[in-house]
Amino acid sequence: MDVFDCHYINKESELLKLVALLSEERMIAVDFEFDRDHYAYGFNICLIQIATSANVYVIDPIELAASYTLLFPIFSNPGITKVFCSCKEDIKLLTYLNCHPQNIVDIEVYARLLNFEKSSLGGIINTVLGRELDKKLQKVNWLKRPLSKEQIDYAANDVIYLLELNEILLKQIETAGLSEFARQENHNLEQVKFQNEEKKNPIKSDDLKQLTEQEIYVLTGLYQFRDELARQLNKPAHFLMAEPVMRAIVIKYPLTVANIGSLVLHYYLKTTQGAQELITRISELRKAATHLSNKPSWRPLTHEEKLNISAQKQKHLQDKTLIFKPIQEMLAAKYGKNAATFILSGNMVDAIIKDNLTIRELNTAYKQQLLTTIASELNIDLKHYA
Repeated sequence: MDVFDCHYINKESELLKLVALLSEERMIAVDFEFDRDHYAYGFNICLIQIATSANVYVIDPIELAASYTLLFPIFSNPGITKVFCSCKEDIKLLTYLNCHPQNIVDIEVYARLLNFEKSSLGGIINTVLGRELDKKLQKVNWLKRPLSKEQIDYAANDVIYLLELNEILLKQIETAGLSEFARQENHNLEQVKFQNEEKKNPIKSDDLKQLTEQEIYVLTGLYQFRDELARQLNKPAHFLMAEPVMRAIVIKYPLTVANIGSLVLHYYLKTTQGAQELITRISELRKAATHLSNKPSWRPLTHEEKLNISAQKQKHLQDKTLIFKPIQEMLAAKYGKNAATFILSGNMVDAIIKDNLTIRELNTAYKQQLLTTIASELNIDLKHYA
């Protein structure tokens, strides 16, 4: 690990000394290892990696569960620059833990604006420094203790190059005249918030076509039961029941201890207690759903509705081709293909055309200005999308 000294911090006395040291720094590199419904339930912090100009610290928040939050004032201190790479999930984790970081720099932003073909940490390190980043432990269970020396060194490697890369890429950003673009993108990262996507309505469009209103009600309740049990057992929800199994349970009646044994379920649900909990919940849900229709809530589209949808698709394709493709091509000519995709992605264009997003609502002012300026140069009217 080059000339860096790596310090594994798992005692509160060591953490207190580290906090005092970091409070005097003006710039640090930061990364996290976390588990999000992979080995355990929910969003779990596993490791915190911090690098200064001479040292790397791997902090163990599991062994320091009662005190690792002492680092949060460092992360939220606007006087200390925090250098990350591809940090949106890290910021979501921090906001989930009620920490709101400020003064963020993401070198992925620099790489994308500079038209790098690969903007992952490994890709940036290879492009800029000509080195290979070992990612063989990427999918290891970081919740397990004790950690091996190999794991600690691996985690440290995610931050040891960040300050050097930041210095190099920042100079390239300045030379390319992209400083204001980068500043706005980095500032925008402070607005990233945790949202529990898994808790949104899990019912899919095919369910509405294939299941009755009663079955939709039961399936919705079964998702809630699975989440409650997953939280109780501290297991990812999909460990307990995969979605195809849940749909099979909903349409398989009556549910008994005998036919539960034929389903692929977490072992707890095959115990007497677990099986009875599942059977009881399904029975309660079916009873509560009796007032609903036993026919699918979905109806076939009328001929007129199909024509309207077809017309909307044609208009979407026409606007994409005649209005936004020329803008994307000019962006690519000015900044490069990869940078153009970062500035104005296909998903962004789709959202604008579908009236889910206006140009004024784009998350950075420079993007709004670029689109307006380029459209003017190309004599393209964007008033409808303003």
